[in-house]
Amino acid sequence: MRQVELLIESWPLIEPFVITGYTWMYCDVLVVSITENGVTGRGESTGVYYLDETTESMFQQVVGIRQKLEQGISRKQVQSLLRAGGARNAVDCALWDLEAKISGQSISGLTGIPSSPLNTVNTVTIDTPKQMAKKAAAVSARKIKVKLDSEKPLRRITAVRNARPDADIVVDVNEGWSFGQLVELAPQLKALGIKMIEQPLPRGEDDALEGYKSPIMLCADESCLDTSELAQTAKRYQMVNI
Repeated sequence: MRQVELLIESWPLIEPFVITGYTWMYCDVLVVSITENGVTGRGESTGVYYLDETTESMFQQVVGIRQKLEQGISRKQVQSLLRAGGARNAVDCALWDLEAKISGQSISGLTGIPSSPLNTVNTVTIDTPKQMAKKAAAVSARKIKVKLDSEKPLRRITAVRNARPDADIVVDVNEGWSFGQLVELAPQLKALGIKMIEQPLPRGEDDALEGYKSPIMLCADESCLDTSELAQTAKRYQMVNI
């Protein structure tokens, strides 16, 4: 028999994390721990905020399959018992971690996918142009993601670029623009050397991107939740944020 422990943790952020339509002061996390023969696998998730997931809703989803988890169901079986989202992710990660520890292998070894270096970015969240420039200047990394919304996007990104002329910059709009704003702003962002625009339009309202020739690479996030949406996404975007 396995033992399953569920915890909700809340971690205060050093500063508010601000994106289009949302501000977070805390990071609320569901933590799933699964113990078998003295070995514990651990997974966690913050959930999908734009699908209205909360730590409490995820907690209740896992409670609903807790008995089956304790009886030893597999990762594959979990896929059919929990819908795609934070709860399934936390349980899946915990089971991967448990399997890796019991087998003495890394997850790379278990999957047969070789590990390799990954590029990531430091994020500058929405603030006044002056404060965003200050935040960007304080980042030592050369790769920066800048959050934007529909208010003063050009002023904000220009301030960041002036503060970090050396940086590789991408922007993330989190569904905050109209198609008209994208068409107007994309050439101006290209002139500033911006490398990519992530999720400029709302999920479900981005069909206008089919046939649009963006001067900057476009990346889907909220618009591509799983492989069932990949074919449609490929007609509208050149990248996917997984």
